[in-house]
Amino acid sequence: MNSPAQFVTQARGLAQSGRYDAARAAYRQAIAAMPRNPELLLELGVRAGQHGDLATARRTLEKAMKLDRGDANVHFNLGQIAKQEGQNERAAQYFRQTLQLDPDYHEALFDLGECLYLGGHTEDALSMLDKAAQATPHDAEVHHVRALALDYLGRRVEAVAAYRRALELDPGHVNANLNLALVEAEAGALWVAQELVDKIEADPGIPPEGYALVARVLHLVGEQERAAAYVDRCLKGNINVTDALMTRANIAIDVGDFSAAEIDLRRVIAKSGDPARAYYRLAFIRRLEPEAASRLKRWGEDAALPAGSRASACFALYSLLDRAGDYDRAFEVLERANAFKAQISPANTRQQVDMARRIAKTFTPDFMAERASWGCQKPGAVYIVGMPRSGTTLTEQILAAHPRIFAGGERPDVARTRMQIANWPEGVAALDAPATGRLGAELYATLTAKRGEEDFATDKAPGNYVFLGLIHNLLPQAKLVYVRRHPGANMLSLYERNFLRGPNYSYNLNDIVETYRGHVATMQHWISTCRLPVHTVDYEALVTDPEPHIRALLDYVGVEFHPDCLKPEQVERVVKTASIWQVRQPITTASIDRWKRYERQLGPYVRALEESPCNE
Repeated sequence: MNSPAQFVTQARGLAQSGRYDAARAAYRQAIAAMPRNPELLLELGVRAGQHGDLATARRTLEKAMKLDRGDANVHFNLGQIAKQEGQNERAAQYFRQTLQLDPDYHEALFDLGECLYLGGHTEDALSMLDKAAQATPHDAEVHHVRALALDYLGRRVEAVAAYRRALELDPGHVNANLNLALVEAEAGALWVAQELVDKIEADPGIPPEGYALVARVLHLVGEQERAAAYVDRCLKGNINVTDALMTRANIAIDVGDFSAAEIDLRRVIAKSGDPARAYYRLAFIRRLEPEAASRLKRWGEDAALPAGSRASACFALYSLLDRAGDYDRAFEVLERANAFKAQISPANTRQQVDMARRIAKTFTPDFMAERASWGCQKPGAVYIVGMPRSGTTLTEQILAAHPRIFAGGERPDVARTRMQIANWPEGVAALDAPATGRLGAELYATLTAKRGEEDFATDKAPGNYVFLGLIHNLLPQAKLVYVRRHPGANMLSLYERNFLRGPNYSYNLNDIVETYRGHVATMQHWISTCRLPVHTVDYEALVTDPEPHIRALLDYVGVEFHPDCLKPEQVERVVKTASIWQVRQPITTASIDRWKRYERQLGPYVRALEESPCNE
């Protein structure tokens, strides 16, 4: 007859060879002989958990704990079982007990932090995850979950650093790659986000639980068909349904199908425990009922919600109060909304302004003249620039109505090209004529890749105003269109938008002023100092008397006048900007003086801009 020790040896051998049922029988024979041996019960419990037999694992470990309540390993493994069963609160209790018994039990630090995060206790979770990262600095998953907690709390810069640390340790970490892609897309680094998704999609592939996240990223970068395909996979598999519906609603908004978007947004509201984002998108497309105001006010004041949800609630409430004419209360709510967004995406306007000055110092009149014959000399590229919310989308929509012009929307091509130039911007001086021509040809090919029979293709990324010198250097025949708007109107239009991605300076009025000043100085450098062939569109003049300004614009681009350009709202295409509602309406002067509703609050900032030396 076998001794208890022989049963244990036999059980271990069977377990190692994968014969779990036989191993369990051997363990039970050993336990029958030694019923009060907590170490043996712990071993069986761990083996059962490893093979997915959670019920056996839990019962066995609970018996072990009754025999020895001071064994940290028993508490830790009970926590693991509870975690696998989705009982995060119970698991957290076991992990706390583990750490009370053994403060140096580093695995318990991470598991406790993860359970707290999953249970919505994010601040407490981050405290544990910080300790876990210090104790196990080379564990990629610790840094990944820590990044999730930082991101949830709106500490976006720290979250990016944590995601990148996770990827340094494990470059193939799928979830870290995908979550970083979302952060980068929301920050406006579309090419970075797309490269991250493409890399994971190619190898090892997107797991089902990542479909909704990938759909959201692809929507932000403009890959609508791919995004829709991942949404369909989610809905067919009943995976992350509310996130998938949210993305499908945003895709519908982009093409102007507001009725379809409303259906999906209301489904999100019915299913989601945190529907503030869906309420904001309803407000964005003018489909939100005034009765929602009380709910939005409550959510905006709920400190238990993440900053992003509170911001969405406040932006939606602002929209309702503005439409009701309650302007003082509306602006108070708007200030709160922007304060929450500023927590999530802090701006560094000084760095942006300094970079613009370095660019202007590099691209001097002499520099431009020396390279006038370089670059790709092909015609047909049109770049529309300006401050965001200045009218660039309307201007492109007008051009899109012309049969000879293909509208490309906001493209990341110029920013991606700039990334190829080492030591930007000063390093551009090291490019010779062949290198300049090669970069120009690549930029031109990317811009015109989706062009059909049209002669021209547009890129209306507003922030390209900083790169006009580079664009002219690489594509000397490109048409450069600059759209400007009254600073008060531009300021309000920026401040009242909860952008899906960038610009983060829009959440602080002082940051808007500083950015706007730098923008004006940069455009003066291109137009007055470097004498670039820029055509200026004055938004207020355009909407007040459209035809002569549209004729002048078309003449500059090099196409004949076409009457369809007077009806840009009839153009059917994807529009991925905050102007989606406006471009679906006929050209109107309605927004010219809207900012004066808030002249008391905005007046000092507007006067600071009007009195700036940049505007003299």
